[in-house]
Amino acid sequence: MSGGGKHEAHLPLVHAFLAVVLSAVPLIGGGARAEDKTVQVAGFELDPSMNTQAALFVQKNSWFGESQANLGRKSGTWFEAAVEPTLGWTRRLPGGGELFGSLSVIGALSKGVDAGGSNVEDSSVTDVDFEDAFIGWRSSAKAGGGSDDPAVTLQAGRLRYAIGTGFLFWAESGNGGSRAAAWIGPRQNARYAAQATFRHRDYTLNLVALKLDDKPSSHTRLAGLDLAYDRPWGQLGAGYYQILDSDIPTRDDMNIYDVRASLHDLPHLGGLRLAGEYVHQHNGRTLKSDAAYGEIGWAFETTPWKPVVSYRQSIYKGDDVATDRDEAYDPLALGLSSWGTWYRGEIVGEYVLSNSNLKAHTVSLAAQPSKKLTLTALHYLTSLDHLTAGTTSREFAREFNLIADYEWRADTTFSAVLAVARPRNGARQETGGDKDWLYAMFYVNKRF
Repeated sequence: MSGGGKHEAHLPLVHAFLAVVLSAVPLIGGGARAEDKTVQVAGFELDPSMNTQAALFVQKNSWFGESQANLGRKSGTWFEAAVEPTLGWTRRLPGGGELFGSLSVIGALSKGVDAGGSNVEDSSVTDVDFEDAFIGWRSSAKAGGGSDDPAVTLQAGRLRYAIGTGFLFWAESGNGGSRAAAWIGPRQNARYAAQATFRHRDYTLNLVALKLDDKPSSHTRLAGLDLAYDRPWGQLGAGYYQILDSDIPTRDDMNIYDVRASLHDLPHLGGLRLAGEYVHQHNGRTLKSDAAYGEIGWAFETTPWKPVVSYRQSIYKGDDVATDRDEAYDPLALGLSSWGTWYRGEIVGEYVLSNSNLKAHTVSLAAQPSKKLTLTALHYLTSLDHLTAGTTSREFAREFNLIADYEWRADTTFSAVLAVARPRNGARQETGGDKDWLYAMFYVNKRF
């Protein structure tokens, strides 16, 4: 459901944000949630929980000073919140193994036009709907090799399919618009999915069939598999998927190939970190595209604050209008598994450019002044893979992000983001704006 309303003034949004934060203070002061919160009922082990999130966003010169021209309305300050009560359950079976499942409902709201313009037609939006609704079975037999993971897990219903760091699959649902909370993105699950997971020592095989829960719905259904090899020094993985049906012509009947690697703690190489992923998509004569990234970093584990520095280069191909075939990469169901992964900046990557027709250079520096506080600085240099209509330059923007994550308690975290995006010629031509886009975000997450 959604409600109408005029664009909210800044002060009421601030009051709303403070109300959410202050309402959590008495609960926070009472200590973290008890370790054993389960309830036994008629042979079922019930595990109730609740996740609450709120975020306040403040901007200046949104869309490089031209939000009205690009969105149809000005975007300045806005507020988002979401709450998700969940009831998880398990039941041990006499013959071995156990049944399990989860049921949850998400309530979300947005007040004010978000920077992506998802709710430009209605700046005051509330929405309530189911999220988790699945049942599964896992074996009593273990994977072996010192792992306590079950050898076999089967599950079906409304659930989330996530692989690796989310370059290809992380969240199958859409957020924002009439669903509210575009940035928080509380909805993650596929509309429906069936997943079988088989583990043997260091190997994990996932078989999946699902339907995306995007909005408006593209009626995209797919099936595929992924094989991962996990060791203390990292993970190697490969997958194949076929889109069985979709309203998007270039997506319908698409074949997808994925290979990835994430390496760390390599013998005799100290703090070296290496990562990369390559995705190839083709759909007969309709589409042929690729996306890839490569990353190198170093973790200074013995240095105060334990800084980690990294450089990443990524490319998501765009369409070459000189050919009959479409070359634009389809980002499918990517997600945010960590800052900068996989949105290329809290401004440009979140609200302006999708992960298609994009090239990006990312430099990251993260440090921990204390066990509770993590500081992250990110620099992005973005450009277009191919020129778009009305542009003569591929150079798009330079963006700086400074992020602080503070874990007050095990169940309560706060984050703050300060960011600036400076337009280059491509952004000036595409958006019509030429001002520095200033942005701040304050976020709180409380779990019960």
